[in-house]
Amino acid sequence: MSPNRTPPCLETPRLLVRFPALEDVPAIARYVTANREHFRGSGPARDANYYTELYWAKAVADIERDWREDRHCHFFLFGRDDGLPLGRARLSDIVRGALHGCNLGYELDRACQGRGLMTEGLRAVIDYAFGPLNLHRIQAAHRPENLRSARVLQRLGFIQEGLARDYLRVDGVWADHVVTALVNPAWRAPA
Repeated sequence: MSPNRTPPCLETPRLLVRFPALEDVPAIARYVTANREHFRGSGPARDANYYTELYWAKAVADIERDWREDRHCHFFLFGRDDGLPLGRARLSDIVRGALHGCNLGYELDRACQGRGLMTEGLRAVIDYAFGPLNLHRIQAAHRPENLRSARVLQRLGFIQEGLARDYLRVDGVWADHVVTALVNPAWRAPA
């Protein structure tokens, strides 16, 4: 990635899907704190520092650096009406070479569930991944009991590929995950 490129801002009817800025830090700290219990059991165990403005102020710089280095894209889903963070979507572990793929992770504020916001936001992220990023494959995994997540991925066209035993350490415990993937039919070899 060229260091002069502007980080992406993806627009949907109800969302701005973009990287966070320093002025977003207080709202992000409130978002992760308000959803602390809601996200427990869906990701790594977090220490108290994760819920602070200091942590997120550093993370803002890391997120842009990771994008410039073509390693990760860490988007926040902000409401178009109020500009508040409603969720996140991450294209992580971007690999080029023979794979041209990444992993997709996502989360949505408890109060925003059931309104199609995650599907809307992820459509924009997938378009970015398969367009400007020119990725060939996106892999996403969810816990077998997380039926909401399974339905989001199905709506987006992800195909279930199998069950990975003890796939991720979630909240301190190894957990099985259903592995799904979406392949870019319009992928083009880099020039």
